[in-house]
Amino acid sequence: MEKIILKNELIYPKRIKKYDMAQDPKKPKRIITKFLIPLIVKFGLSSQPNTQTIDPAFYEVKKGQFLMLINHMQFLDFFVQFKNLNKVPINNIVNLDAYQILPYWLMELGGCIPKRKFSRESTSIRSMKHVVDRGGNVGVFPEARYTMVGRTSILPDSLGKFIKLLNIPVIVQLNHGHHLVNPTWGNQKKRKLPVHCEVKVVLTKDEIEALTVNEINERVRSSFVYDEYEWQLENKILIKEKYRAVGLEKILYKCPHCLDEHSISSKDTLLTCSKCGAIYELNENGTLSSLNGETKFSKVLDWCDWERETVREEIRLGTYRFEETMETWAFPHPKNLIKVPNAKVVHDLNGFRVEGNYNGYDYVWTKTPLENYSVQIEYSWPNKKYKDGSRANIFAIHTSNDGLYFLPKDSKVLYKISLAVEELYRINSVKGK
Repeated sequence: MEKIILKNELIYPKRIKKYDMAQDPKKPKRIITKFLIPLIVKFGLSSQPNTQTIDPAFYEVKKGQFLMLINHMQFLDFFVQFKNLNKVPINNIVNLDAYQILPYWLMELGGCIPKRKFSRESTSIRSMKHVVDRGGNVGVFPEARYTMVGRTSILPDSLGKFIKLLNIPVIVQLNHGHHLVNPTWGNQKKRKLPVHCEVKVVLTKDEIEALTVNEINERVRSSFVYDEYEWQLENKILIKEKYRAVGLEKILYKCPHCLDEHSISSKDTLLTCSKCGAIYELNENGTLSSLNGETKFSKVLDWCDWERETVREEIRLGTYRFEETMETWAFPHPKNLIKVPNAKVVHDLNGFRVEGNYNGYDYVWTKTPLENYSVQIEYSWPNKKYKDGSRANIFAIHTSNDGLYFLPKDSKVLYKISLAVEELYRINSVKGK
């Protein structure tokens, strides 16, 4: 008898139910929109200096229907969004694992539309269309995750298509300073820094009908450009906390001097390579300085760009490969984060391949390069902790109705994996044209 190997699915015990991603999103309840959210926003922004530059057209557009696109850096983005909307109800797209932070039924009552990050499925599009058809508004964070480096992440090519489908005016809220307040790689105590947002109407309904999908994508992308470190320099913002570099090795994982990818560590304001001894300081203005040699990179994003180039070169030479057997969790429902036996994960030029066994069945999950334009990376993931009590650093891959989460032994591999996923997508997209 041929052995059964499950393809991109797990079979759970009968007591475990998968979350219904296709259920119609609820209209935001009045008590939440009019009372609970304003209370949360008032508390969330009470100690955070914040200003806005708002396009006058926004006030007229928000009287009718609209699609709101927002860049994503941390939870502060929601506070500012709701402040700008001023009690206007909206159904936001929200990643399903956020449903564990608050009770999932409360997220549903607030009108949230669930999404599994970077999965190819049509349920969220159908849900957004359902909201629009009944006269509602939709909020989307098209980068689909918190920015890891304080700069615009990849926006999907499908953006223009669903803007055409919804056919309602498009508002962009571009936040500045949120990454500096609490960078994703840091997740320490928040810094009290000024933040600012720009709100502008980027597409009217007439323009959506007249423009092509590519032209719409270009319009949105041109309005979505931001760089937190440049913004810091331009606004002369100083970050004086002594812990400001802690965690920075999660993205600056490769030493530019000895090229080792596992030897960088951080303490207070410093990055140190244990292999060659190079020491860099993250200065108060966000720049970098070497304390014992040549400063290879004076900007965080220049270091990141160099890392991307090295990954691109590995892909070009055919040498890129990540392989590890690691702790694994399945996530069929917000009530069920399930520890499963360790799975073997391979990421190479062919994409992802995951092999494991759960509930008596062998399974194989695969994702080709063109099935993921990016990958979910979570630093300090609130749903899982290390033995010392600190939050885990994980990555995840998803199908339309399930997800697998992995905890690698060295969290510095996460950023390299995300770079490789994006570069493999870009390279294979170009080949397919």
